[in-house]
Amino acid sequence: MGVVNTTPDSFSDGGCHLDPKRAIEHMGWLIDAGADLIDVGGESTRPGARPVNENVELARVIPVVAAAVQRYSLPISVDTTKANVARRALEAGAAIINDVSGGFADPEMLSVIAGFDATYILGHWPRHLPWERQGHRSTGEVNTVIADLRCSVERAVNSGVSPARILVDPGIGFDKDAEFNWNILTHTHHITAALELPLVIGASRKRFLGALGGVGTSSMNPADRESATTALHALLAHIGRVDVLRTHNVAAARDAILVAQKWSHRLTAEPKLVRHG
Repeated sequence: MGVVNTTPDSFSDGGCHLDPKRAIEHMGWLIDAGADLIDVGGESTRPGARPVNENVELARVIPVVAAAVQRYSLPISVDTTKANVARRALEAGAAIINDVSGGFADPEMLSVIAGFDATYILGHWPRHLPWERQGHRSTGEVNTVIADLRCSVERAVNSGVSPARILVDPGIGFDKDAEFNWNILTHTHHITAALELPLVIGASRKRFLGALGGVGTSSMNPADRESATTALHALLAHIGRVDVLRTHNVAAARDAILVAQKWSHRLTAEPKLVRHG
């Protein structure tokens, strides 16, 4: 999943694709690099970002979605927590709504998804959970994330969203410290097995990678975390049972996946013994 943020303040590519023409051109580059779908966002969710007015988000997103579905054949996802933005995006031809709040930020979101029978990426962001589940925010336990996601999925299904249309995202970086993020990433196979739903991971260039201490990872420039991101993607593709990787650099992620697939194939293939002498 290639990322295109039409925002001035997203942590990695903020300000790069405010012009719809530039956003569409960047989509083409991501598609040429091997993207299977594109995720368009009009409101930054980085720590400390200010919420934007619905009309501003619509103006940023809808022209890009409308142009993209005319030009490209692959599915377009829209990253939003607002029901009306989701509605307008689906009317414009988007196929997927990526809601990092899991349907809690806007009470109308789930009915919109159900009404369009749209594919729904349901995220985990503790600050949007009901108050009785707020305590899960900083426990660091993967089982609490699984329990939260299970409840959120049940709520979505009860609202009419088809289970076959739901993917889950454990929300790397959303109200989680570095240790919590790593705990999730090293147990993605457990999350997939427990929920029996496709798993989306969005860890590309995120701040927790900067806590590793490497030359690139310690940089304040998110683009300098690309090597760490690619290494993580290779590991997730090899052992993580992850279905969708959300990334800013599709070419690097694609290469990581190809290496991981080749590695896995060689490990499971019949060993070939070499005779000497």
